[in-house]
Amino acid sequence: MSSRRIPTKQELLQLQKLYRTDKKIGQALGGVSEQLVAYWRRKKGVGKSVFPKYSFMEIKELWERYGDDEKAGVELQITKQAFYRWRKKYKLLERPTILKLEQLEFKFFDEQRLNRSAGRETPAQTYLQKIASYHLGNRFTRINEPVEISPDYCVQLSDGGIRVFLDGVVKSFHTFEEMFAAGYFQPGRVILADSAESAALAVTSSLVEIVSAGNFDAGQVRDIAMTIVPTIRLALTGAQQGKQTPFDSACCVWEALRGALSQAFCIELSGGERLTLEERMALLAYTRLLTQKHVILEPDQTFLNFVTQYGATKWPVPFSDKQVYFLDDLNVTVARSRSMIRALGRSEFVTDTSEFQDRKLKRIRIGPVLGGTLEDFRLISASLKDGEVKAGIELFVIPRSKIVFVEALRRKYVQRIVEAGGFVGNFAAQPSLSPLGKDEFELTTEINHCGLANYLASVPTIAQTVTSGKVPKRALESPQHN
Repeated sequence: MSSRRIPTKQELLQLQKLYRTDKKIGQALGGVSEQLVAYWRRKKGVGKSVFPKYSFMEIKELWERYGDDEKAGVELQITKQAFYRWRKKYKLLERPTILKLEQLEFKFFDEQRLNRSAGRETPAQTYLQKIASYHLGNRFTRINEPVEISPDYCVQLSDGGIRVFLDGVVKSFHTFEEMFAAGYFQPGRVILADSAESAALAVTSSLVEIVSAGNFDAGQVRDIAMTIVPTIRLALTGAQQGKQTPFDSACCVWEALRGALSQAFCIELSGGERLTLEERMALLAYTRLLTQKHVILEPDQTFLNFVTQYGATKWPVPFSDKQVYFLDDLNVTVARSRSMIRALGRSEFVTDTSEFQDRKLKRIRIGPVLGGTLEDFRLISASLKDGEVKAGIELFVIPRSKIVFVEALRRKYVQRIVEAGGFVGNFAAQPSLSPLGKDEFELTTEINHCGLANYLASVPTIAQTVTSGKVPKRALESPQHN
């Protein structure tokens, strides 16, 4: 475009979008002064640029790269104070998570700092230290100290339900809720279990140690050898209540910590006050699966209500003292626009659409341990409102309790699912499942099967596949660093 011709209004708007300031627009037009560009704007009725000089992504990228206003400002050729104002404008006030994680390696070996309270008359302890202390005669335990603790009881999960081994007595339950109602909602316990789904029992503010089924022998319970590792506290923020599934939230926790997962630590989550008991259990189990760390939710008023509901306990509720030294304290935003899919057999997220191109979705399995809630029934029935289950797909929706089944029946969710070709099973027993073929796979909310054909997904993602039989592409978008 020649500098002698006055640009049209549309051209000026496009130039504003590209260059933002009158000075840069003039340079792009061949050395026109910014005063002349301003005159042209007024003549064409184009106001001053509404596009910021620096976009949100520009400021965010520099802030996450440097974590320092002065260094980031040098990159943009502006002052330290100017970059801070831009950061404040875009509400980028938190220290970059990745920079925090890079410093974790130094903190892991700062044993003196983590054990600084040991010399106090009343030492401050993390929840893990307190649980160990209860079982070691109230002896103070130090970070990185190896200990041996005898489990309070053992839990075994099978297709027939839940078996609890305590003092030589075996009791059977259909659901965890039944188990809690029988007096097992006891905080501060050490529980030995043979199933990854049993990590949901950490909802009682207990420590759950999971061993393989081959090493599980409830008849000969031995002390659990463990090390008192440091604790990272994560505060969940964002729109997780009512909008984010527990699996989505667990994925966000994994993303925040993935740079430090090779280190030894346990995780204390806070900020889930509005989560239901079922959502809390699923969040803990999924987070344990993804991070392979001990996870607990910080006791809150909702938790204390559960304790009261299921009966009083003689054991104190463990929680980290306010004066305790955490390995780190991070905020995790759990609002996300899409879910992910986890390949259970490979313990990694699916990143490529070719994963399912030559394979057929054979089975969808929801519930009863980590899924099968009333909300799950609502989502699946809504997806079948104007269609039927794709031919060749087996849909199993198992309610997690009798209460859920009765309410889903009353709201006609069960009727809609069955009429559309699905199967609603019995909460008291797992359905009989046929083996998957070589070129077949299943989507599920459960983590009790970890074969190469089993994929973990959230119910909203699963609901999109019920009638089409195709996995949505948005669900295959993985984090940048998987």
